[in-house]
Amino acid sequence: MTRFFGDCEVIVRFRKSYNLTHFHYTKSQTKPNCVLHNTIHNTAVLIVMKISLKQGTLQGVKKVSRSSGKPFYSFLGIPYAKPPIDLLRFKAPQPHEGWTGILNATENKTLCPQIDKLVKNSIVGNEDCLYLNIHIPEDPHSIKVPKPVMVFIHGGGFVWGYGNMYRADYLINYDVILVTFNYRLNVFGFLNLDLPECPGNVGLKDQIMAFSWIRENIAAFGGDPRNITAFGESAGAACVHYLMLCPASRGLFDKAILQSGSAICPWAFTKNKTQYAFLLGKTLGCNTTDKRELLDFLMEVSAHDVVKAQATMLKEASKHEVIRLLFVPSIEERSGSDVLLPDDPKNLLTNTMKIPVITGINELEGLIMVFGKSLSDIAWINNNFNVLPNDIEPFSKRFPQIEQKVKEFYFGNNKPVCEETFPQLITLFTDTAFSNNLYDVTKPLLENGLQSPVFLYKFSYESHFNMVKQLVMAEHNFSDLEGPAHADELFYLFVVDFGINIFHEGEEKLVDLFCKGWTNFAKFGSPASSSLPWKSTSLHNPNYLSITDQPEMKEGLIDENRMKFWSSLRRELKLSNDSTSSKL
Repeated sequence: MTRFFGDCEVIVRFRKSYNLTHFHYTKSQTKPNCVLHNTIHNTAVLIVMKISLKQGTLQGVKKVSRSSGKPFYSFLGIPYAKPPIDLLRFKAPQPHEGWTGILNATENKTLCPQIDKLVKNSIVGNEDCLYLNIHIPEDPHSIKVPKPVMVFIHGGGFVWGYGNMYRADYLINYDVILVTFNYRLNVFGFLNLDLPECPGNVGLKDQIMAFSWIRENIAAFGGDPRNITAFGESAGAACVHYLMLCPASRGLFDKAILQSGSAICPWAFTKNKTQYAFLLGKTLGCNTTDKRELLDFLMEVSAHDVVKAQATMLKEASKHEVIRLLFVPSIEERSGSDVLLPDDPKNLLTNTMKIPVITGINELEGLIMVFGKSLSDIAWINNNFNVLPNDIEPFSKRFPQIEQKVKEFYFGNNKPVCEETFPQLITLFTDTAFSNNLYDVTKPLLENGLQSPVFLYKFSYESHFNMVKQLVMAEHNFSDLEGPAHADELFYLFVVDFGINIFHEGEEKLVDLFCKGWTNFAKFGSPASSSLPWKSTSLHNPNYLSITDQPEMKEGLIDENRMKFWSSLRRELKLSNDSTSSKL
């Protein structure tokens, strides 16, 4: 049944089921208060909103925030590039030419091909996956002053994830427009043969295409194209950082938030692109060392088989390395204006966009490294200590005392990796995979002065909302590990597909802290507010926000003693990339 009210169509759809997934309670309550969202007993009112772009007309949908009950508008599954299928597989994205008629943007589109982490060994997705979603806090036709735009790049190790997973129910309450999108992953996004038909890094090039589309079209949705904040988590943070380093993305966004990741994290870049490409061919039955022959073969393999082969390779690599992803950004060894990454990202740091940045880490980042693994699965570390930072690891064979110093610092008295030293192992993984490069990222920005302020944080709040930690600790029952794991801050910013939405006392305040801080930054270039005096850091007087049940500013470096240790090792090796030595 359809009725018309002004410019909107109101479609009443009859449903048989309830949708009760958001609860809130405090310790004084014996039962949770239930908030019904998106459906009303047996019926749902779907208000369809139309917007016209040069590409065509879109039809979006009115929703209700699960946290506040406020209405907002969503336009889902908008194509921002041609489907990268058939002859466009592995190629750089091409602009979408538009559509005729009215595009139905009321439902999510498919995700890019990947292993479904929530359903073990299930391969899901479709190569036709380059779509974005736009969420608006009010009727876009009634917006008088353009709103700040926040564009989120999802993480997932460059092999997993999708924009639809991250819902707008929290951030939309803070008067910003939220955009999420898919980009090509794993082999489809990062196979690099240095051929015109397979130039490499097309997953990053998808992202640039998405930002270009947003900059060009967001005004029609009530957004401010001159006030766009890029933010991402893990691999998504690394992607934001890569875009900050690339001239091709200049002018596409104005601020950046890097959550638990950067382009110079050891898992975010590979020098072994050719080795992995030929290993992929061999895994699929094509034992060649000719790039053209390999490409011709891969063009004919089904997406399902490509993803399955890549997963097999990852599983094999994890038997002897903890921090190893295969198909990730790599150097493009070609010439031409379409080259995105001409060098190691560490050599491009001084080229970074000089814009305001928030960046930080979580207390137990390293827990993600043992997800799905038992202690026996990683016992090889006792014989092959292949966990050092990329710039230090090559020296370990010539200078065995380096490895010994690391073991002594983290484990003491030459103790092996075992149940007793598991917490120390997690700390080591946190440092080598995530926090070790944090100050290398911020130094070029801080040298630019007030034009690019940097706001640092460390998230340490212990909560049942820390879903990733709970998933890992279900396998490793160590009660003395407190704090959030890698990606746990996401549950305070988004309603996430596999998360829970049950607030305990104090957790709602953390949702407000993250959402208000992130959106204030998008609006004003600073996350500070009257309730959160978050100051920017500096080279000579570093500080950071400690996010606990009582957030406070702290002087000094994050995990200062551990940072001093790594700085001393680099000084010993006379490595030039140490950005903390002046302070340490």
